[in-house]
Amino acid sequence: MSEIQILHPTESVNHAFETVPQTSPVAENISGAVNEVPLVGNSKDATKLKTVEHVKNYPLYQETRSFLRKMPMARVVVANTKPLVKSVMSSKPVQLASPVTNFFDTCANTSLNMTEKVVPSIKTKTYKRLGEEFTYPFRQGKRYTKMAVQGVVDTGNSQVYQPTHAQIVRFRKYYNDKYINTRGKPLVRGAVDPVLVPINNTFEGMMVKYLPNGREVKKADQFCCEMSRSFDLTLNLAGRAERIMKQIGLGVAAAPFLYWAHMDKVINKHLDMKPNLRPGNSMSAVWDAMKELEMEKWVATRDFFLLRRKNNNKETILPAAVREPIVEAVQTIDQQNSHHSLRSNGHEISINLE
Repeated sequence: MSEIQILHPTESVNHAFETVPQTSPVAENISGAVNEVPLVGNSKDATKLKTVEHVKNYPLYQETRSFLRKMPMARVVVANTKPLVKSVMSSKPVQLASPVTNFFDTCANTSLNMTEKVVPSIKTKTYKRLGEEFTYPFRQGKRYTKMAVQGVVDTGNSQVYQPTHAQIVRFRKYYNDKYINTRGKPLVRGAVDPVLVPINNTFEGMMVKYLPNGREVKKADQFCCEMSRSFDLTLNLAGRAERIMKQIGLGVAAAPFLYWAHMDKVINKHLDMKPNLRPGNSMSAVWDAMKELEMEKWVATRDFFLLRRKNNNKETILPAAVREPIVEAVQTIDQQNSHHSLRSNGHEISINLE
């Protein structure tokens, strides 16, 4: 028979458990129930929310996180707030509120799943794709505008220019046979060919030399006269110059962003040198980065305005009123930063001080 004991009301419940034999099924059930109780305060997964883990799989989140990791300010903020967030999430009040938090987390995660079923592209959306979708109306408008303009040009060429030109060629052939033989060239425009030939040749040579990228230049024998060739060279020059101006414009527009990226790179380099990213170390790293950027500015200014390459085989001679302050500034810069020498692009520079 099983052991039965009458307990006093003040005795511990745990003492009652001790009176149950270890082989009893009741004891095994009680022990299993106790072991299944989660230790919320000690579980690392207790602070993980299903919604947050779900969002981490989205490309937009991953690209945003990768971008923020390259920003010095974001690195410092995350490094100083992450321990605080962890301590708050593992605190007793948050753990006590975990049932409510888990309920709302489950609801939010279910909403995300339903959203993915309605909008599946949210799982593959990237910033590049968002930009393409945003600029789609503008690109389509530009495309159809270009098609309309090209259609007008083609219509004018086929309906107006080509018939008119064919009539002029027939008339030219007629007066070449009957009256004046101009050898197939226009009567008036062909008269100035001896003057325009050297001008067009010089113009074409300079254009190809200084603006090499662009539409291929047609040969001189493809034109009926040098005046037509001049007109074609002018259009070709306009197209090449437009491309150069676009490149310069893009370079000027992108210059601030490129320098900002360079500045972030220098600051990140100095942040990596510190043992941690506490406020004191972070401010010290930013200060060192600013000094390095300031030195880069002075060295670049010196190389651009004061130094000339050695392959010119000429010494730089400056007026005495300008030479002395420049030499003093250069010497001061070199004393402050010894690894910078009087070299530009790998060539030694000579300044004549006499």
